[in-house]
Amino acid sequence: GLCRALIVRGHTVRVLTTSAGPFSADIDGVPVEALRRCPPARFFHAPTIRFALKKALRGSDVVHVHGLYTHPAWLAARLAHAHGIPSVLSPHGMLMRAAIGGRSHWIKSAWIRLIERVRFRRATAVHFSSALEEREYTALRMPARPSFVVPHGVDSTASRMANSGRTILFLGRLCWIKGLDRLLDALALLPEVQLVLAGPDEDGYAARLRAQALRLGISDRIRWAGYVDGAEKQRLLDEAALLVLPSYSENFGMVVLEAWA
Repeated sequence: GLCRALIVRGHTVRVLTTSAGPFSADIDGVPVEALRRCPPARFFHAPTIRFALKKALRGSDVVHVHGLYTHPAWLAARLAHAHGIPSVLSPHGMLMRAAIGGRSHWIKSAWIRLIERVRFRRATAVHFSSALEEREYTALRMPARPSFVVPHGVDSTASRMANSGRTILFLGRLCWIKGLDRLLDALALLPEVQLVLAGPDEDGYAARLRAQALRLGISDRIRWAGYVDGAEKQRLLDEAALLVLPSYSENFGMVVLEAWA
């Protein structure tokens, strides 16, 4: 959505990412190139990423780097600095205290101290999606860089319909930080309510949720929709009486904005 909006405003935008398999495509008018990544999956290392980045940097006016703790993000920022191209970094909530203090705390803390601080020190600017995210960045004593807060946007042109049923929808990654253990505990107190869990399983966390649901006796009231997008995501939002996002930490819950719309 961000890329489409930039293109409408007359900019030339190219997305470079990684995938389980290489592909190049035009997605909704945005050119996307995905390079084959190799293990470990969470590091998103792609052997050909350096060559592709150098090629993409030629003629570029700015590099927008999304997220932390990945090889492409680190390399993109490093190459942008080496070539004298301005870079904007968007941490996307990964520097929030709950996100750092949860799983892999020591690894994340060491990575931030040894790698991310250098990356942010060299950045032209830092983009935050909320004032809370900016405050927590400052509290971490990260490098003071020019920064700005721009909330994420959604396409509000799609038609919506109201629903007064008894279906609760969760839409997002199935991972510990989303607080789904609390949601299942709450569902056990609402015997007439159905729950739809829509989103990709992260690191096998869904197995823990299924075990919890079985223990609580609510398995028959949960539908596991998996990853959804486009028309299917819109349909689930249309049909749900309520969206619940019980996260332990959120820098900016996109799905809340989509539900409001």
